[in-house]
Amino acid sequence: MGMPPEQHHTAAPRGLLIQAGWFLAVFVLLQSCWNASLNTSADAFLTDTLTVKAAVTAIQLLTPASNTIAIGRTISSPGGGIHIGNGCEGVSVLFLLIAAIIASPVSNRQKCQGLLIGSALVYFLNECRIIGLFYAFRTERPLFDLLHHIVAPTAMIILVGLFYLVWSMRHNK
Repeated sequence: MGMPPEQHHTAAPRGLLIQAGWFLAVFVLLQSCWNASLNTSADAFLTDTLTVKAAVTAIQLLTPASNTIAIGRTISSPGGGIHIGNGCEGVSVLFLLIAAIIASPVSNRQKCQGLLIGSALVYFLNECRIIGLFYAFRTERPLFDLLHHIVAPTAMIILVGLFYLVWSMRHNK
């Protein structure tokens, strides 16, 4: 039989409000847990090892003559380097994506697929961002600030948002 027409108008907004509530709750929980883990071994592993050392490895493959090394949270090189501070490791964008996927009205299997693919995408984009910032700092310092503060973060959010949109449209039929 279906819902009476007057219930159709209230069911969709109520569903969206519930989804928005889940999104907000998951994002705040993840961000709170991350903030509590700052300056711990988990933070060091993510930032120093997975972010900085991985970027240095890629830079060394791209430009071995740069003599780039990882020193804690710093990508160091004779021609200049960058420090990866809190927020530069990409977790906030990852948390936005995780919250959006968890709040989505799809099966747990589809959520797991979205989380795996989306997390890999966020990691890849963030590493590309850091590598690009390293080269910009060394060659075009005025460009570095624009890339660091505006272009790169906006591009990451747009690209991850597009991933979510495509993923969501594929699974919310």
